[in-house]
Order: sequence, then structure tokens, then C-alpha cells
Amino acid sequence: MTGNRLLHVFARFSGTFRTKCEQGVTHMRSSRKLTPELWRQLVELVERGASVRRAMLSLGVSERTLRYWHRLAKEHPKSDFARLFADLERAESRYVARASEALQESLEERRDWRGWLAVLERKDPEGWGTKQSPSVIVNAGTREDSPAESRKRQEFLRQLSDEELNWLEVIAIKKEAWEEAEGDPEKYRERLEESEDLRRATESLQKYTRAQV
Repeated sequence: MTGNRLLHVFARFSGTFRTKCEQGVTHMRSSRKLTPELWRQLVELVERGASVRRAMLSLGVSERTLRYWHRLAKEHPKSDFARLFADLERAESRYVARASEALQESLEERRDWRGWLAVLERKDPEGWGTKQSPSVIVNAGTREDSPAESRKRQEFLRQLSDEELNWLEVIAIKKEAWEEAEGDPEKYRERLEESEDLRRATESLQKYTRAQV
């Protein structure tokens, strides 16, 4: 028996050969699972708001397979798995964009916006998290709040009516203008006259008030 042959036999019985074979079989099985139809369904579910994990599980892809596909995508950037996760990321971005538009429409038409805001906070925490949420308008202090304090304030804001939130926004804008004017009444009035935010908030408040009459 030659040296190479001996090493091959030893590797086979030591487990190295078996491990490589098992990895190859798993890769082939994973490739067969990732059918065009499954791909389409995953993108559709994520585009409708499901997380990647939930979409996978609902279509029969186990968490173990999901982790393996993630690893394959990282190790092989040009593989189908890498393209799949790129497609899913774009699908989630499209959903966030639609949710953002729905939030804006809800604000303009005075519909309930809290559900859409909650969706955006979960889907895009960097863009719609605590620092970007309406809770910033009641932060009168200069220190950063703890996560617990921020959650409490957000929960408080969710209990307010649309009219109360409009009033709160107007007050916050005026407070900011007063601080920018450094307590000078004339500069304060100038700031208010120049403020597009105040004009918009006041118009929204007036529309809401007229609608309730």
C-alpha cells in the first residue's frame, strides 16, 4: 500500500473523509431545497413584513438550514445563497419604504399612525428608534435617557390622542425657538414667524379641531 493510499484510508477512518463527504451531501441537499418557487415565496413574505427567520420557518426551512445557508452565503459571495439573502434584504427595504409612506399618509390624514410607527421601530431601529420617534419632543433635559426611561416616555406618548400630540409638538417647537432666541422676545417672535415646522403643526392642529366640530 502506497503512502498516499495509506493516508487516504487513515483519513477515512479518522473522520476527516466522512466529514467532507457529509458537507458535500448537505450542500447538495441545501441546493435542492432552494428552488425558484421557494425563493419567490420567501421574497414575497419578507416584502409583506415577515422577518427572514419567520418566512423560512413558515415555508419549512429549519433554523439549522437557515444558519447553514447564511454560512454558505458568506463563504461564497457569488453563490445562489448570497443572491438570495441580497434579494431578501432588498425586499425588507421595500417593506420599510412602504411602511414609512403609510405612516406619513396616516399623519396627513389624521388616521391612527401608532401601528405603523411600531412596525418601523422594529424593522428599522436606527432610522425610527427612540431618537427619531416623537418622544424626542418632550425631552427637556440635556442628558441622554436610559433605555428604560425612553421606553416609558414612548409608552406615555402612545396614550395621547392626535390632538394632544399636535399640541405637544407646537409647544416643543416654541420651546426650541425660545432657546434659540436666548430669551430675547423679539428674536423669539422672528423664529416663530420663520418656522415652517410651526406653520405645519399649527395647520394640522386647526384641521383636527375643525374636523371635531
